[in-house]
Amino acid sequence: LPFAEREPNSVELNALTGRYLLDADDFAHAETLLARAHAVALRSGGDAETQFQYGRLAFRKQEVENGISRIQQAIAAEPTRHRYRFELAQSLTSLDRNEHRSAPKVAISQLEYLVAHAPRFAAAKNPVDYLAEVHRRAARLYADEARWEKAIPHLRTAHELEPNHLETQVLLGTALFQVNDPDAEKVLRRVVAKRPNDGPAALYLGLTLIAGSRSSEALSFLERAAATREPSCAVASYHAALIYKDRNLLSKAAASLRTYLARAPADSPFRVDAKRLLDDVAH
Repeated sequence: LPFAEREPNSVELNALTGRYLLDADDFAHAETLLARAHAVALRSGGDAETQFQYGRLAFRKQEVENGISRIQQAIAAEPTRHRYRFELAQSLTSLDRNEHRSAPKVAISQLEYLVAHAPRFAAAKNPVDYLAEVHRRAARLYADEARWEKAIPHLRTAHELEPNHLETQVLLGTALFQVNDPDAEKVLRRVVAKRPNDGPAALYLGLTLIAGSRSSEALSFLERAAATREPSCAVASYHAALIYKDRNLLSKAAASLRTYLARAPADSPFRVDAKRLLDDVAH
């Protein structure tokens, strides 16, 4: 910071120091230096890196439109810096979807651009060396909208690029389950073999087995998922309760339903049915 203060006309020094301060959450000092670097850079036609960091600052200050505009200007100035597009997508996916409804669409467009142009970047010896993460992020955005047919190709490619990345395999197995693809079981079994207490993998493996009329085998995975106490796995207790009820194990069914109702989010779609079932099995 002292060096930047002594060199107010150095775009590079002020932008670099501003970036470090921004990463350290020192917004006040970061804004002073980045605004100064931006103003000086404009005298000579602008500087992409300064504009990019200035855009990051806007996002951190919740000035979303300014953030988008500034980073898009940086991309236009230096289209070969593919990281700018990725950072823009990251910033957009961190926003509240209810407040910024167009953010996922813009983020997907940036990620799909990186996927489509990755060969060109690689040919120019400027590879997108984080391409697997690009595919994962695109897949998550599609999954959030239940566009599984769009998510699956991205997840398959991410898995090919990073075959030992378990989170990718969980997401892929989940997406395959959603479209009734028989490969879901194989993918999810690989995950639980390596990480037995993975809640989402156990949950969706259990659901996959239920879909295949193998409830006895499914039950152990549903119980394993429920035992993680992860909010996203609360539904495992509901499905376990249905199996227990079918077997006339009513006390176990009631216990699983109580667990589900205690842990599931208020807007969980099975709440009403779980309460009704609990009234039935508890009497």
